[in-house]
Amino acid sequence: MLALAACTRPCLPLLSDDVLGDDDTARYAAASRALHEGQHEEARVALESLVHDHPDYFPALRDLMDVQLALSLAADVEHDLAERLSRRGDALAHLLAARLADQRGDTVTAASELARATELDPENPHVRYAHAVAAARDSKFDVALDELDAVLDSCSPQPEAFLARARVRTVFGRFEEAFADYTAYFAHRDGDNVALHEAASLLHRELSRPSEASELYQRMLKNDPEDAAAAIGLAVVATERGEFATAEALYRGVTDREPIAWFNLGLLYRDRLDRKRDALTCFEHFVQYDGANADHRSTTDVIFVAPNYIAELRQQLGEGSR
Repeated sequence: MLALAACTRPCLPLLSDDVLGDDDTARYAAASRALHEGQHEEARVALESLVHDHPDYFPALRDLMDVQLALSLAADVEHDLAERLSRRGDALAHLLAARLADQRGDTVTAASELARATELDPENPHVRYAHAVAAARDSKFDVALDELDAVLDSCSPQPEAFLARARVRTVFGRFEEAFADYTAYFAHRDGDNVALHEAASLLHRELSRPSEASELYQRMLKNDPEDAAAAIGLAVVATERGEFATAEALYRGVTDREPIAWFNLGLLYRDRLDRKRDALTCFEHFVQYDGANADHRSTTDVIFVAPNYIAELRQQLGEGSR
């Protein structure tokens, strides 16, 4: 398992104050947890205090910008950034400017600011991580992987870099290594349900380890009992194990907010002679719900398959088309 550890080769140079002591590390962890849990005001107060004490600690600067934007405090972001650019004009300032421009969809300014940060400090791990993200976005996955390897060989490896490298390694089909990176990331961000779902899917579909996938789905539900993706993941595993009652209960628990649960319920009933009527109802609910809720619309091919199942079941039930 990969973990944050001491360097085994010469470290990439760091911005000053890039490593915190134990107490401040705990402060940052608490602020980061509040941010991920949507407690934006609590996170803002904690991050402002941390940035005051450690003005060159980039993760706190980055997160403070994000939480200020989430709180509609764009004026504060622009003021703080302009002041740093004026007073210091360092790589961090330009990196933050690139991030702000990118979030606003201004790709030209983002690229220009990242280039300036690179001129000032080309080997800085935060700068290289930004290059990795940009390369992955452009599908230059080999470049992204090289940059992420460098970031994670630094004296200050970022947890987000483990997640980014997991995703890139998945693209290359390096599934065991990808899962190792997910595991390293979860040691620092165990509340990230999106990443947990990615890792669980990887375990289930690519590594054929459904029991471990179920454990991650359970962790997702512990983080958020209302997480429909976790319930559906558990239901799929239960179906494969022949635990149909468990799968049925899980699917029915999320049909009010996740249309694919109706589709999967239809599949569960479709081949059972005594449940074909239920299967038809489920497929009809799926089509109706999916079509009427653009925000929850299925992104898979099932929306095109469901009408065929409906026609097939109506024929079997002697109803014909209607």
